[in-house]
Amino acid sequence: MVLYFLDVKKRSDYLFDISKVGDVINAVCNPMRINYSIYGNTDAFLYAHIFPRYEWEAKENIPKPVLLVSTFI
Repeated sequence: MVLYFLDVKKRSDYLFDISKVGDVINAVCNPMRINYSIYGNTDAFLYAHIFPRYEWEAKENIPKPVLLVSTFI
């Protein structure tokens, strides 16, 4: 499944649900920002990664996607 296969209502619901998870992460963890990633390269299902980012991360890692960072500290 890929995002653009969904009708507008299901697509909107899916993205809204992801944003609600981000709201909870924000409320509980107080990150500097939250990054959202949706991939569909190899899997037959739709899923998302939600990554909170923090001020305490090493400065050189701040502009990098989480998946390219070998360590956060």
